[in-house]
Amino acid sequence: MIKKIIVVLGILLFAYVCYAQNDWIIQDSGITHDIICVHFPYSDIGWVAGGGTPATILNTADGGDSWNPLTSGISGLELKSIFFTDSENGWIVGEQGTIINTTNGGINWESQNPDTASVLQSVIFTDADNGWVVGAEPSVMLRTSDSGVNWTEHVTGTTSDLNCIYFTDVNLGWAVGKQGTILHTSDAGDSWHAQVSGTNRTLKSVHFIDSQKGWIVGGSGMILHTTDGGIHWITQFSMTNNTLKSVFFTNENTGWAVGTEGTIIHTSDGGSDWSLENSGTIFDLKSVCFSDSSSGWIVGETGLILHYDENTGIDIEENPEPPTIATLTQNFPNPFNPSTTISFTIPEESKIVLTVYNIKGQKIKTLANSTFKNGKHSIVWDGEDKNNQPVSSGIYLYQLNAGKSVSETKIMLLMK
Repeated sequence: MIKKIIVVLGILLFAYVCYAQNDWIIQDSGITHDIICVHFPYSDIGWVAGGGTPATILNTADGGDSWNPLTSGISGLELKSIFFTDSENGWIVGEQGTIINTTNGGINWESQNPDTASVLQSVIFTDADNGWVVGAEPSVMLRTSDSGVNWTEHVTGTTSDLNCIYFTDVNLGWAVGKQGTILHTSDAGDSWHAQVSGTNRTLKSVHFIDSQKGWIVGGSGMILHTTDGGIHWITQFSMTNNTLKSVFFTNENTGWAVGTEGTIIHTSDGGSDWSLENSGTIFDLKSVCFSDSSSGWIVGETGLILHYDENTGIDIEENPEPPTIATLTQNFPNPFNPSTTISFTIPEESKIVLTVYNIKGQKIKTLANSTFKNGKHSIVWDGEDKNNQPVSSGIYLYQLNAGKSVSETKIMLLMK
């Protein structure tokens, strides 16, 4: 039985690696430099930026079907964050205190002088005049009220490096950074107050949908959520231990977060439950942005741009029929190192045996051998054999036996 499975899966391996199916479609950026930030103020018009010599800036006017290189005037420095207030006016920040501004959609960029050498990590504008930038090494917060003609350093009360800043309106803003730092202003930044995060992990990204509801992501899969403007922050279970670098919500229920090793997680209930999505890559993902509820982009290492279009995604029924047979889901992440999550769904309470084999059909480890209730279940394989010893890189099979029948066998790839 296993030998037959191996032959069939060997034929399918090439197709899987080259044509992994998921809701995120790769767009052709035309570059191999890392892309670190993305912003789409409109559904068709957007910009991305990152590293390279000269530093990468790309623009699209057709939703990413084509990406056009723009001249940044910056060489040998990474660009970290980008924000446009409309189709013409935008700012990009980066290493060594870099701030550049365009007033014609990116055709020309002019340097602005913030008088700092910090790595500027995040930029946001609340209107055409008022903007904020935060950075690290050392910690810095900058403010402008004249479109960036003048930038002034702002006292925050912390020495922790700051990684991201977000405002919901001209008065309400949050900034996050190292050692679990969360800062909040309710007076347009005249004063900043620390909020209790409950963690010492580095916080990478913050996003709010209104004055009360927001999310923060960071190291080791950290997700924090508030429903009262940050008075209380509650930890959510993210389904990953990878660092999450960016988070974006389109409404109070629907959101995505992305991070290292191709991690994409998604929620449709405000983060009470997060599910892993197959990105089709093991490269680090740096930033996620949605122009509206149906269209989004993710950028990452080696020029990677992923696009989500609800119209081409998988339709999800509001009241789906319960499963009638046991089903086995593709593990995620895949390829993986060192651990991966395997999920399966069963229509009724059943005796479940979930087993990992090597490519020769030799049993490596039994992950489950007990009775499970009906519904969806997830089990993590840590890349170790039955003796708790790490296994080598290579192709492995995992097989689900539900009741008296074999439901399905799939392949996974461990890469060290």
